[in-house]
Amino acid sequence: MVRHYPDLDGLRFDWPEYPPYFLDSVFLDFSDHARRAAHRMGYDFEAMQRDVGGLYDKLHGGLTDADLRPWVEDGDQGRYHLLRLMSDNPGVGDWLRFKAELVEEMLAGFRRVMNEEGASAMEMLPNAFPPPWTIPSGMDFRRVARFSSAISCKLYTMHWPMMLRFYGDQIAAANPGLDNRLLTKFLVRALDIADDTGFDRLEDYSYPDPTRRTRWATRRWRARSAKPKPTRARRRSTCSPTATDRWRTSAAVSRSPSAPASTATGSTATPTCTTTSWRRSGGRGLRSGSAWRIRRLDGVCQSV
Repeated sequence: MVRHYPDLDGLRFDWPEYPPYFLDSVFLDFSDHARRAAHRMGYDFEAMQRDVGGLYDKLHGGLTDADLRPWVEDGDQGRYHLLRLMSDNPGVGDWLRFKAELVEEMLAGFRRVMNEEGASAMEMLPNAFPPPWTIPSGMDFRRVARFSSAISCKLYTMHWPMMLRFYGDQIAAANPGLDNRLLTKFLVRALDIADDTGFDRLEDYSYPDPTRRTRWATRRWRARSAKPKPTRARRRSTCSPTATDRWRTSAAVSRSPSAPASTATGSTATPTCTTTSWRRSGGRGLRSGSAWRIRRLDGVCQSV
């Protein structure tokens, strides 16, 4: 790709990790490919499989209210019990490090190939789940940052509550009689998806149907309705009036250098111009206070 498109600014890689959308996806990967990689990297594959398999079995038929209560009610939010779990099952910690090394190795390979093909100046930006999902996904920011220009964190606010619901439904089905509230509070804490204590029941986490307005949307709608609608103001610029006026009318919302705005006239110097006073109106344009710069390039005044 970089050979055929050498003018690209960069490449963005989506899901260069183990996407943990569903609970079963969290417990990847124990394939033959992973077994060979584990042996090559010096990991005890059988020990990891044994300890991780035990954790999976615990969540699918061995979980009780007594297991959940300390995570929900203790003041340390379950940190002690998490450390005890990792201490009793060292293969789980090895498995998490193994996945992080696999992701690091893959992205390092992407960067190496880009460099070998003459694209060392091209940026590489992986997309990632937010913490704490980065732990089971294998996306260790410390490792990946060495090969990345930036890391884009996914902020899909409807996904995270639904992932809690997916996990909760599967655990509840595998452990009949488990207290719904305890399970929900445990998942809210473990996944850290709420600034407060979250909802009390799994059923409270769901995609709203098209006719249902959520509490957040209602508050947001009321807040926006109470504000007067802003108006659009004319741009003011230090550019020459002729060039700037033409640019206003022909490229009002274009920021692409490939879209000429107007033919500059007058001096052959290369001015740097700053425009201000563009206020957001109807979802178009820039936010209030933003500034654009335009420049003269090959006789054309363009935005940059």
